[in-house]
Amino acid sequence: MAGASIKDVKADVVDAVEDLTDAVDTEAKNNLHQFQTSAQNLRDAVNDAIGKAADSVAAAAVKIGDQAKDAYGTATDRVQHAADTVDPLVKEKPYAAVAIAGVAGIVLGLLMSSRGPKVIYVKPRDY
Repeated sequence: MAGASIKDVKADVVDAVEDLTDAVDTEAKNNLHQFQTSAQNLRDAVNDAIGKAADSVAAAAVKIGDQAKDAYGTATDRVQHAADTVDPLVKEKPYAAVAIAGVAGIVLGLLMSSRGPKVIYVKPRDY
């Protein structure tokens, strides 16, 4: 009898270990599935955020491009108007135009060659 009961206990222990192994395996599979689902949801959320950011950047780039095109058009129109205004003067009085351009160049050169404001510090006397 004692031999039979040891065999029964051994079989019960083996069954318990198999049941425990199956339970752990099932729990691990459930945890893995939950992790995979969470990772998929996170990936989808990140992809959505990246898509929205890309759309926002593209819209901003289009807006900036339109603004640059408008600024270029405005600057071109102004320069063309100035050239149309100055052209008759240059053709009528070329020496005066050269003199004005020379004076303007000298003034700009003097303004650009200055190295900032000249500041003189006066130290108070010590009495």
